[in-house]
Amino acid sequence: MDWTTTAAPRVPTSPFMRSISGVRSFSTHGRLSPLTLGPRSPAPGFRRGCHNRGLGLGQHHDRNRHGCRCRGGRGVALFAESRADKRIAAERAHSDEQLREERARGDVRLAEERRLFQEREQFAEAYAVQVTLIRSYSHGGGEDEAQRLIAAIVNHSGQTITPIEVRFSPDGSSVIPAHKQERLAVDLNLPSDTRLASRFVASAEARTFSDRLTAWDTGMTAETDPIGVQRLTDPRVIVRWTDRWGTRWEYKRGDVGMVDDSAQWAT
Repeated sequence: MDWTTTAAPRVPTSPFMRSISGVRSFSTHGRLSPLTLGPRSPAPGFRRGCHNRGLGLGQHHDRNRHGCRCRGGRGVALFAESRADKRIAAERAHSDEQLREERARGDVRLAEERRLFQEREQFAEAYAVQVTLIRSYSHGGGEDEAQRLIAAIVNHSGQTITPIEVRFSPDGSSVIPAHKQERLAVDLNLPSDTRLASRFVASAEARTFSDRLTAWDTGMTAETDPIGVQRLTDPRVIVRWTDRWGTRWEYKRGDVGMVDDSAQWAT
């Protein structure tokens, strides 16, 4: 028997050499190597816990030159989720901004509609105030003949108007105040057994609040002192009042319009 020993073949230490020499070197970390009968050390640059077993050894080493990237899928997912969150936040912010702008435009439109509605209502209420200029019977004769100018005011609107001021113009240029102004309360809405023979009822507040008219009052009269008929060349009446919205109105020459309370009286 030949007792000459033969040296065991040298196992290549390089992963690349092992791969080309036919030595199986793709066993899982920690398993025994059939050649070394001991735990195998990870390949250079190969981190434990790497699950990217589908790559070739050379590819694996290339990808792990600066650290294993086999778990990069989770980082990509987190990055994509972060981008999605930012996009959703931007979309929500844009939607909120659009909603605020739409609400602002809606508020402006609503305010304008309310203003127009109130303006139309105010004009309707103002034109519901009836003003009539009347001449009284003549007093005296000849050069002493005189008449009074009387204004009858009736509130046909549904709101109280106050304070009511009346001015007269006998010739269309000069303006004089009223000598007498009286509020007339009506008895038509009173029970039949309480009505008086006269059409008008002496209201308890008529004397105190003689400068206002409610919707149920008969009306108001204002008159001047006797004026010589030779001066009554172009008699006119001017009436001012305030509605429930605080707007001052003026009637003259058959027309009604808004007026500043500090404006001078003119025909």
